[in-house]
Amino acid sequence: MVHIFINSAHRDNGTNARPTFFISGAIGANSASRAKLAIQSASVPYSWTNITSGVNDEFIVNSTTYYLTAGSPSASELVSDFNTVQSVFTAAYDSKTNKITFTQTVGTDTLEPTNCGHLFGLDDGTEYTGTTTSTKPVDMQYVHMVVVHSDIDPGRTLSSYSGGSGFQRSTALLAIPVGSTEPWDRIVYQNGDSDNWLGVQSSSTATFWLTDERGNVLDPSGDWFLFLRSSI
Repeated sequence: MVHIFINSAHRDNGTNARPTFFISGAIGANSASRAKLAIQSASVPYSWTNITSGVNDEFIVNSTTYYLTAGSPSASELVSDFNTVQSVFTAAYDSKTNKITFTQTVGTDTLEPTNCGHLFGLDDGTEYTGTTTSTKPVDMQYVHMVVVHSDIDPGRTLSSYSGGSGFQRSTALLAIPVGSTEPWDRIVYQNGDSDNWLGVQSSSTATFWLTDERGNVLDPSGDWFLFLRSSI
């Protein structure tokens, strides 16, 4: 059995977002060129914002496109920003229900979240007419899972990233719930089950990268770590 500590800052090649390491001899192999790998722990900085320009910041009011300010605001701060960038609707947040009411100021106006529906508690691509209240709780968190990937796994994991067209083979090794971790803190995983083995392909190099639950690549602004165990 071999213990392997991965620090993105000490990579042999690649970038912090996609580091490559020389691991010749670290991950052994049986007669079928397969090895067992267990991820014991992981630590990733929560260094991305909950609202990102071009990702989940756009909405339309009466055919005019507006953009929310990038960052990690509270729900109340989000409402304040919404009321600042446009003047057709007035938004008010109810902390008891965790919903927002959008009140029209003139006539019969329309509001359509383009990609920020989760922030409003509304559906993306749906046009809402007149005064509207969130149809579901406001979700200020955009990333709920940090998925660790590696090219040492030849696609023995299945993923639904395909968006409803069936499961596809994936390079995912582990999904870490973000949970209640605050932005700029660290997202931590600790494996209490030492027998949680994955079958991987023996290789002389290994590249690792992170995505969210939608398959969007994450680029932490700080170093991230993995602690692995390997066995034939």
